[in-house]
Amino acid sequence: MLKADQLLQPGVSDRARGQGAGVLGADRTAGQKELETALFHLCNTAALTGGKLLLTARRPPSQWPLCLPDLKSRMMGCQIASIGPPDDKFLALLVIKLLADRQISVAPEIVAYILPRMERTFAAAEALAAELDRRSLAAGRRISKATAAASLRAMEKRAQTGSHE
Repeated sequence: MLKADQLLQPGVSDRARGQGAGVLGADRTAGQKELETALFHLCNTAALTGGKLLLTARRPPSQWPLCLPDLKSRMMGCQIASIGPPDDKFLALLVIKLLADRQISVAPEIVAYILPRMERTFAAAEALAAELDRRSLAAGRRISKATAAASLRAMEKRAQTGSHE
């Protein structure tokens, strides 16, 4: 797996030779001729050698402002799968698992309190688990509704100010 901006590293197209490779944020190559060319070569190597290529992006290829017609054609022929935001059941299990990874058990009513109030992303769930862990350790007790509320407020405040403390 590489990030789109790593496509210009030497030997990148060889990574897809007869095996699997992936590019995170492939849509970020759009409009940058060198990156588009590198992505095109990676696609060709995979296609010619039986390799597989996984591209991730925030938008479908039809919305990428690609400069290279051959790359655009190649992207339009790709199979596309969409991953939406997690549903309540999955998000609840994710929060429980992330906390369990930190050796923290949380009561079901606390998870039920958190779910409708948190940002519905994997990154937010990870950040919330870290914040709950920090506050629980500082208080020296289990996660309470008050701890959860304070954690959610702190995360909201950080999001508004752009702070990552």
